Amino acid sequence: MDNTDEKLGRETPACARCLKAGFKCAGYNLPLRVQEHIIGHNGDLVQVPGGVRNISRPQPPRPFSLVGFQEQIAFSFFFNSHRWAHFWRPLLQLIPEEENDSNYKASLAVALGYMAKITKSSDLVEQAIELNTYAVKEVRAALARRSKPDSARMLMTIVGALGIYNYTVDQKFHYVHHYGAQMIVKFCGPTYFQKEPYLTSFRHSRKMLYCLSLSFKCKTFLSEQIWKTVPFQLSSKTTEDKLFDILVDIPGLAEIITSLHRPPGEVVEVAEKLQSLRSKVIRWRGEWQLLNPQCATEAVKVSSRNMIFPPCLEEFLSTGILFQTAQQAVELLHYNSAMLYLSHLQYVLEGDSPSHRTMKSFTSHQAECLKKLSERQWSAPLLLPSEVEFQWQYGIEGLRILANIRHELSVSRGIYLVAAPIAILYCFSKYLDIKQGLLSMIGNEPWTEDEESGLARYEVTSVMASPLGSVGDPEYRSMGKLEPQNYETANFQDLFVKTSRASG
Repeated sequence: MDNTDEKLGRETPACARCLKAGFKCAGYNLPLRVQEHIIGHNGDLVQVPGGVRNISRPQPPRPFSLVGFQEQIAFSFFFNSHRWAHFWRPLLQLIPEEENDSNYKASLAVALGYMAKITKSSDLVEQAIELNTYAVKEVRAALARRSKPDSARMLMTIVGALGIYNYTVDQKFHYVHHYGAQMIVKFCGPTYFQKEPYLTSFRHSRKMLYCLSLSFKCKTFLSEQIWKTVPFQLSSKTTEDKLFDILVDIPGLAEIITSLHRPPGEVVEVAEKLQSLRSKVIRWRGEWQLLNPQCATEAVKVSSRNMIFPPCLEEFLSTGILFQTAQQAVELLHYNSAMLYLSHLQYVLEGDSPSHRTMKSFTSHQAECLKKLSERQWSAPLLLPSEVEFQWQYGIEGLRILANIRHELSVSRGIYLVAAPIAILYCFSKYLDIKQGLLSMIGNEPWTEDEESGLARYEVTSVMASPLGSVGDPEYRSMGKLEPQNYETANFQDLFVKTSRASG
């Protein structure tokens, strides 16, 4: 019980009188005595009658709670710290649109989970798990209703927050949510995505599924003409839309070229398809140039102090390329990486190794290319297709664009960049032994072996490296399962278009 009647002693931290009586000391206040004075007739200070009063000592302020700001702090921490955060920003919902917004909860789970991992906070871990679990239950319930509106509404949650949570927080490098996203896209059909916000969801999904199918070198259903036309019938295609109409054909070609068993008579036909794709990409580049004249300048790399290159490459990469808009940078990054990837497919088709051909050509011709590069005007740093003499020049230009792109995305905040072009450049940088320089362009966080392996998956080799090579492969089966008991269901034809190699 508290002592409020006894006269308190002056001992600290509690008076002896209370302690002896067994009371909980309520404490006491030492008053501040304030005396008021005026100047008298003789110039002395004179105390004003009744001018003495006691003032309570100020108490220390109560601790300031940050609970109300925790969500904003978590998102700020995520975007300031995680290397991929600005690449993923359009996939995350940063403000709730309604009560119990599952997409917002899933996005917040990413931010809280990442902050918990860095700060080692068990409380944040529990909050992140609770939010992510809620979002997963909502997605499952929506899919169980077999409703196109409900399924389409959940598409961004699956494409974005849930997949990012798996990668960032759980660090599980599987593709269950990618599988779920493609199933929703196919279930809804191309017509359903003609109006916003579903058209934007389709665009993001198409990029993500292109990225996935390219990493597995397996044809995607999005290469069918209906998926290139119907979703855009009520809208004008952007230059990026037109580019991805071409890019989605590349994984199927990669599947054929990297296959173990390729009939000799098929080589000529495949070579023609490869050349046709290259011509389409080059034609797109010409049309893009007409729409974007003088859109880029040579610039000092934002993160140049973190990059170390050998002398022969430092001359090429001493400056980066800065665009008027981040969207232009992203589109040209996709263009250069696609042309580089197609050249690697060409080397494999000819029976050569991309790493061997790249190094041989670079060593033989770097001096003359460097001289021509130094002669270019700083206001026109981009190579037109007619100016490219060697295929590795696409890789060099891609690296120069990549040097500033993280900064450009952090400013624009509305553009989704998938991993595919960066992964292709990563494989190219390995050939030139400068992969650490590329990794530093993306962020300064340490890279795990699994994260680098995910980028290396895009390397083109003559032996089929895809884990989808057989239906019995464990990793393939992990992609096909939505539930643990679903291991025995063959979902290969659902995830990608079944080809003769897959079905055989």
